[in-house]
Amino acid sequence: MKFTEIGEYARLGLLVENPVEVSRAKRSEGELYARFRNGRRFLLRGGHSDLHTFRRVFLSDEYRLRKGPWDTVLDLGGNIGCVALRVARHARRVIVYEPDPLNLALLERNLSGLDNVEVVRGAVAGERGQRKLHVAASGRWGARSTLFHDVQAQRVNAADTEVEVAVTTLDALFEKHAIGRCDLLKIDVEGAEYEIFGAASRDTLARIERIVGEYHDVYPDDPRTRIAAFQSSLEQVGFRVETAPSRKFVNQGLFFAQRA
Repeated sequence: MKFTEIGEYARLGLLVENPVEVSRAKRSEGELYARFRNGRRFLLRGGHSDLHTFRRVFLSDEYRLRKGPWDTVLDLGGNIGCVALRVARHARRVIVYEPDPLNLALLERNLSGLDNVEVVRGAVAGERGQRKLHVAASGRWGARSTLFHDVQAQRVNAADTEVEVAVTTLDALFEKHAIGRCDLLKIDVEGAEYEIFGAASRDTLARIERIVGEYHDVYPDDPRTRIAAFQSSLEQVGFRVETAPSRKFVNQGLFFAQRA
């Protein structure tokens, strides 16, 4: 792990019992556990983007996950469970959606025993049904599992696969889980964010207090997938929106939406 500031390593030492082992995970092979000081063990894959995600959530706090209390937290694109684990202590319930079978196996192990966390195998998009998910086998930074195979095609390798996954919409999800109010919605869905919010009803969006997540570069010729249009669409339904663009990539970065 390359630390951008010495404070990150100090925070890691306060968080886990094995900071040296965790910090070297990027160069390691196989699985290792981050042993939290509260007794929980969190599985990471060495030589994998898991460590990058762990660092962003627990050390640099890129999602700005201020403490609750929250009633309902919704995590779309739960990955291996970093965000869900961090917020679970401060929420009555956490609902996590993750379609990637490789991530899902770790997600379920990492969140086991948390009675207020519900893990759902599946994806969220603009329509209900079945979609093909491109699964990136390497898991290294830059490879991603996405519903947009043609977007991922330039990074495809021979070990990548496609799997059929169940897909739901934000409206159907809110109905299924009887969500009257969502205090925090975290989203990292590799480009599906535009269709998810574009298809959501005003009634569903009105129930969301705060959104934190990532926006991605898909289909540059479609203005709906440009961050300016996406930000405007959220502002039109009552959010104040702040963006933190990537310094390296066009139309990629983080966004933060708060109910005005």
